[in-house]
Amino acid sequence: MRRSPCTAAALLALALVCPAPGCGDDTSATASMSASKSASATSSTGETSSAGEASSSASSSGTEGGSDSDGAGTSTTTSSGGATTSQRDPCDPNPCAHPPAPSCEGDVLREPEALGSCVSDDGLPTCEYAVTETDCAGLDPLSVCAQGACVPIAAPAEGEVIFVELLADPAVLSDFDAEWIEVKNVSDRAVDLEGCRLRDEGVNDDDHTIASGGPLLVMPGALALLAKSDDAAENGGLTEVAYSFGGGFSLTNTGDEVILECDDVVVDALVYAPKLWPFDVGVAMALDPGREDGAQNDDPTAWCAASEEFFADNYGTPGVANPPCR
Repeated sequence: MRRSPCTAAALLALALVCPAPGCGDDTSATASMSASKSASATSSTGETSSAGEASSSASSSGTEGGSDSDGAGTSTTTSSGGATTSQRDPCDPNPCAHPPAPSCEGDVLREPEALGSCVSDDGLPTCEYAVTETDCAGLDPLSVCAQGACVPIAAPAEGEVIFVELLADPAVLSDFDAEWIEVKNVSDRAVDLEGCRLRDEGVNDDDHTIASGGPLLVMPGALALLAKSDDAAENGGLTEVAYSFGGGFSLTNTGDEVILECDDVVVDALVYAPKLWPFDVGVAMALDPGREDGAQNDDPTAWCAASEEFFADNYGTPGVANPPCR
């Protein structure tokens, strides 16, 4: 049956607003499906957004709240205004592996342990080292503490200590106050001159036993100044006198013998005479550093006249190494 345009329009309007059961079922189903899809999309979108917000919140919380770690290399991370700072534990790894050198307190040796403990002080490491103490005097053999070590006390053997300089005839000053002898330890061990003898072969019948009241140590390569007097006002300004032999030994101006004897062993001996040996009034004779040997110093050509003035009209290098002979 053919309907007029007006009739068709009326039927379409009726379908859109039809309240009757079953009226417009296809259209309702389509609309419901569309709404369900929309709701599902909305729900899915909401969940995604919510998850994103949770992730962002967790990230933000981790940054702003800070992060502390209790493991090695502990660090603290904080954020302020978008800026991140990190503080590292200054004691990890332990920087305390450089202890101070061993030292002596009297005859007690103090040795810091190799690895110290570290304490953080306002972000800076502070090292503390445990110390082991050793009484050197209680060791066997008997020792003394010197230069950060327990040094066994032993007399020098032949050739280990030699004569390297002497002033037999001081100028201006008195022979009874200003004569001096310098010896050197040319060995690789510390030696003790306590109890050794300074003597000659009969010129003055001198035989003096060194008695300093304790060990008279001479370390390897070191010098020891033995003088008539340890009074700087009388001896020509000498302040580093290791031992004063006073009137117990003398150096004859016209030639003499100088013998160092320890435990009945002649450690070194020197026989000097005027003209042949390079000494004079106020002028010490000095061994060339290249001839520092117990046999070579017997040769007068190994010696030379001192040229450095240490006191008015007196020449020598007491207490310091000799310059090479020219």
